[in-house]
Amino acid sequence: MSNIAFGVITNNIDTFYPYCDFLLNAQNNGHTINKIFINYSHKINNKKVEKMSEFIDLELLKINENEKLKNKLLEIGLTEKEASVLIESDRLDNYGLVPYGKRRNIVLIAALLNDPPIDYLIFFDTDVKPYILIDSKGENKKIDFVQRHLKYLKKENVVITTSDYTGYYIIPSMNFDYLKELLAGLQKEKTYNFVKSKNDNLITSKNNNKLKLKYTNKILGGNHALDLNKYKYLAPYYSTAYHYRQKLILSRGEDTLLGQVIPDLGGEIVDINTKIFHDTFGNFPEVPDINNADVKKRFYYACLGWLGRNPFLNWYLKEKGKISEEKYQKDIIDLRKKLVRGSYAFAKEYNSPKFKDLPEAYSVAQTQLKYMVNEYNELMDVWDKFVSKLEQRR
Repeated sequence: MSNIAFGVITNNIDTFYPYCDFLLNAQNNGHTINKIFINYSHKINNKKVEKMSEFIDLELLKINENEKLKNKLLEIGLTEKEASVLIESDRLDNYGLVPYGKRRNIVLIAALLNDPPIDYLIFFDTDVKPYILIDSKGENKKIDFVQRHLKYLKKENVVITTSDYTGYYIIPSMNFDYLKELLAGLQKEKTYNFVKSKNDNLITSKNNNKLKLKYTNKILGGNHALDLNKYKYLAPYYSTAYHYRQKLILSRGEDTLLGQVIPDLGGEIVDINTKIFHDTFGNFPEVPDINNADVKKRFYYACLGWLGRNPFLNWYLKEKGKISEEKYQKDIIDLRKKLVRGSYAFAKEYNSPKFKDLPEAYSVAQTQLKYMVNEYNELMDVWDKFVSKLEQRR
């Protein structure tokens, strides 16, 4: 019988949800979940943790305060420095923030080192639910979340299964001159027809084909599963961070890069066409309005996150021969030009001057690419050693 675990990353453990939602979904469909790994960075509610522990084996993984996991890495042959590269973050101490890739790696490593071995690790985020949204009123369709992943994850060469979300899309509906340029500058141009539409920006099971996405290399962090028996085909998660105006900006896309790397390693990623509900703005069913200050703020920080991801992602694609050196160099200039036109037009249309920051943020992130590359290369070197030691142990 396979050992199945859930994995979650969060700042605080202060609620029973969505942990109970997913556990009940699994239980009601006849699945045994052996463990939940929760990586957190700040606080926990001890009473709620104790209550949950009555029903499920919990492994709490607090960043920078996890001697148990660190000792496991030392026991298999990693050095103190190498263990630190994998599971510790000086950015938490300095900024109170931790890159998303680091968070997921801690969960993945803990699951790979678990005794008895975990066969399948299924990630969900704290703002998703184990059902598919049918309409704007909240009607939903029940699913067997675990089985949907396992059905395809057990196939030969399939390393990761994933799917998109139903719910409000992270880019609110909008339409103005140079919208296409803004989206292109963010490298989100494929969403143009959807974003400019006059609907309420809601993706349901009835219209989930409106966003044309490449499912073969696109992984969604809050809806994906890994076959840990195929660990030789796994790579670490990695997301960049960059300094902009005395602030640390966490980049989006630890799952984006992984989607590129797995096929390069010989593994396969399968979209299971199970688009679970994502409460993107935390207030469903309220319709996100781009004129709302909170919605604009979330979109602004999402933009900063994409602009921190894109320089590294483009470098990776160039290094792997997926784009030419000529195109890579040309895009650096062209993307900024599009950002200038698009962000300035947005700032004027929606009375939000701070969006004029975006071209500068992109350029600043680009100047920090060398540091990102060095950090990634160091991570990959340590990861290769970790996998080698894991293979010797098994």
